[in-house]
Order: sequence, then C-alpha cells, then structure tokens
Amino acid sequence: MDRPDVPLLISSKKSSVLDLSRAASIKYKLDIPFQDLEIMHALGSGAFGRVKLVRHMQTDQTFALKCLVKSHIVANNLKDHVVNEKKVMMMLDHPFILKLHHTYKDDLYVYFLLELALGGELFTFLRRRERFEEAAARFYVASVVLAFEHMHQKMIAYRDLKPENLILDASGFLKVHMAWLNTVVDFGLAKVVPERTWTLCGTPDYLAPEIILNRGHDKAVDYWALGVLIYELIAGTVPFFADDPMQVYSLVLTGNIKFPVHFRYKVMYIKHLVQKLLAQNPVRRLGNLKHGVGDIINHRWFSGYDWDGLLKHKLTPPIIPQLKNNMDSSNFERITDELKDVTPCAWDPDF
Repeated sequence: MDRPDVPLLISSKKSSVLDLSRAASIKYKLDIPFQDLEIMHALGSGAFGRVKLVRHMQTDQTFALKCLVKSHIVANNLKDHVVNEKKVMMMLDHPFILKLHHTYKDDLYVYFLLELALGGELFTFLRRRERFEEAAARFYVASVVLAFEHMHQKMIAYRDLKPENLILDASGFLKVHMAWLNTVVDFGLAKVVPERTWTLCGTPDYLAPEIILNRGHDKAVDYWALGVLIYELIAGTVPFFADDPMQVYSLVLTGNIKFPVHFRYKVMYIKHLVQKLLAQNPVRRLGNLKHGVGDIINHRWFSGYDWDGLLKHKLTPPIIPQLKNNMDSSNFERITDELKDVTPCAWDPDF
C-alpha cells in the first residue's frame, strides 16, 4: 500500500499560479489524434480520474492515458494545478523521466497521453526483496540523480521522491513519474522554483526539515529526499520512521540517523553519502553546494560508475520485468469500476 502524501497546502507569498509561459512554445513529443486511440483497460484509479492503457490503432504502440474529470477538478479548486502540471511536464525530456506525449480535452475530461512503463513500481520490488543489494541500489539512485540533474537545470524541484513514484519500463530501466498512477489523486508536486517556495507538500517520511519548518525551500529538498531513498533501498526502511506524521517530523528535526548493522559494515562509503545528503542545513547539503549535482556524481560511492552507459541504456538493469506483450499490465492492479457522477463541465483550459 502506498504511503500517503501530505495534502497540498499553498502558503506561498507569491501566487500559486506559476509563470510557465516559456513552456508554451514547446511542441508535443508525438502528434496523435485522440480518435486514433483505442482504450484497452484501466491501470490505476483515484478520486479525480483513471489511468487507462490505450493503443494507437495505426502503429499498435501503447500508452498510458490519464483521464481527469473536469467537474471534479473545478469543484476542488485544482484547475491551476492541472494546467501547471502539463506545462512542467512539457519542459522535460529525459530517458529517466516519464514523458508527456500529448494532451486532449472534451466536455467531461482532460487527458494526458503518457509514456507507458509496464514494469511496475520500484516500491513493489523493494517490499518483495525487503532491501536491495548495493549494486542494484546504485543503479536506481544513479538514474534518479540524472533525472534530478535535468529537472534542476530547468529550475524544477520534484518534491515527491519515493519508491512508489519510481516505475520500471519494459526493459527494467527506471522512470521518475509526475503524472501517472498516484497523481490522479494529488496531481504531482513538481514546481518551477527559481527562488524559494513555501508550499507544504510531499510524503512525511521524505520531507526535508525546511519544509516542515515552513522556512521556504528550493531544489535542495530533492537531495534530502535522495538521502532518504538511498537509506530505504539499502536498509529496507526509512531513516525517520513513526506511525504518526508528527512523530516523523520530530525525528527529522532531531536528525539522529541510526544505521543498521548490515548498512554500516557491508556498504562502503554509503553512510558518508547519506549523512551529507541528510544535512539539516540545506546550504550544507550535498548536491546544493558549489559543484551542484557533480558532488554526488563524483562521490566515492559512485567511483568508476559508468554514467554514460547508464544514460544510453547500455547497462543491464537489476530487475528485468517479465512481460508477455506491450499490453501486459500484470504488474499493476486491474481496475474494473467506473467513476461516478461524471457530468459535463464548462471549464475549457488551454489543453
């Protein structure tokens, strides 16, 4: 079962509507008419819509189609978030970030046509194995680092890193997703942050101290979350664990990290990397220093790592999904129910 996110609470001193006009000139990655898509079955569900597997009838290529109910979006005052999510995703184009290919709209829904990754959530494989060996953890962490490098170059902070938001494609390579299964509920938390923002968002286990304290934050929160992710992949649990979110926040602010025995003695250099990423002061946090993400790429834990081979998909993934074909969704729970109370809506966004 996925861990819940903190509800999206906007407390920014600036408008919650982002100035993303520079994304307006970016073209769709694929020009596919909506009528050329055949809906096969549902992949995921949420309060505001469904994600469905669709087939392009001319080429037999498959995609994920996120269908969001317009009337539900309007009723929950989430119009700006949906539009901003589209614009943020259109700014990104990277092998380890799930691609937005096209968007559509009609009287009932707005639609995101997304790259399809049928390998399943990394979270699922982590729970099955309890924890990953060092080489596997390094593979997935390196993929996230490269994805973050691309996002941060675009001045985008992801702000929702966790194993549930990392999915595998058919070949086993990792994809950071902003708008697939989980975000039919929360619409994605990525945001352009040229300076600082005061939005409280994310998963309690992965929240950086500056978010909890509402001091304003930037992309440095992603590097804190990276430290939590590394710890969880190696140890099998998060470094700050409690059943109650307020207790989690207290542990985060205390900053006392306890490393399991197998973590301390089996994994060389990993403790040092985690400690540097989980620096309480974001100014001193690895990834947010003078050399940026280069300090992580050049860390001793990654010594000799083939970053170029990873980027070009020349490395062998630790997990290779067993799929029958490009419509095999067996790694996801099959959804059979349909949304209720779907009525036409006059909201007509620039989609």
